[in-house]
Amino acid sequence: MFSRCMTSMIERLMPSIDTKNYWKIIIECVVSNPKPAGIYLPEILFVQILFDIDCFNELDNYGKKVYNQ
Repeated sequence: MFSRCMTSMIERLMPSIDTKNYWKIIIECVVSNPKPAGIYLPEILFVQILFDIDCFNELDNYGKKVYNQ
């Protein structure tokens, strides 16, 4: 359930991205030192963003809805 909720939230917040070379974009949440976007597998783009998922998981439902990093 958590995965679907986060995916839906990100889909609503991000503008659509037209990618000609990639069929999948994987977004990884990291606490510090995000690496620049890179290709580790053919046609898949990995992107790291600063987001403390453990801190987010400790919030109550209302806190998660209004969370603004």
